Amino acid sequence: MKQLFLYAFAILIFSSSCQKKQEAAEILLVNEQVRARIDSTLSSFVESGNIAGISALIFEKDQEV
Repeated sequence: MKQLFLYAFAILIFSSSCQKKQEAAEILLVNEQVRARIDSTLSSFVESGNIAGISALIFEKDQEV
């Protein structure tokens, strides 16, 4: 009976930990609002004449955004 309880507990812990990782993978920090804010900030630097041009390359979770 003790072994059955331990196996059930181990399966419960394993399955719950897998679900949390999948949910966390879907949450992104860089969304459309952040992209627009970055674009407007960089554009203002160029428009002010302080720099000739600028580029930003942003990676989030091993993908270019």
